Amino acid sequence: MLPKKDWTGPTQLVSSDPGPTQLVSSDPGPIQLANSDPGPIQLASSDPGPIQLASSDPGPIQLASSDPGPTQLASSDPGPIQLASSDPGPTQLASSDPGPNSASPTQLSSSDPGPTQLASSDPGPTQLASSDPGPTQLASSDPGPTQLASSDPGPTQLV
Repeated sequence: MLPKKDWTGPTQLVSSDPGPTQLVSSDPGPIQLANSDPGPIQLASSDPGPIQLASSDPGPIQLASSDPGPTQLASSDPGPIQLASSDPGPTQLASSDPGPNSASPTQLSSSDPGPTQLASSDPGPTQLASSDPGPTQLASSDPGPTQLASSDPGPTQLV
């Protein structure tokens, strides 16, 4: 039997050889960037980059505080749909005008009884005054056309 050799095998590297995939500490490798090189996508602190705006540039969609913008109204401009306090507006009615949209368009003042109310001195078209017996009532002194007087025996009475 042969004596045993001190053999570590073909895949074992000596401690002084880091191997083909191990990088020494002084070589950061092809994809490692040195501290002084920010790389192609890193911006230096003094370069705000293409989409960063400086603090003195409000940008295209930012409005300065003195410019209210197209849809912002200044406090002294009430705008097209705001009415001044002295203008009641087209749909607001003054308290003394019930108006067409008021809840009481049919309310009449106390001195106007309204078109369907008759004054107490007007009996109305279908009410007859007590001194008017009406067209179908006969006065007591008028016997009527079918009543014969007692002194008239009539055409069918024989003496």
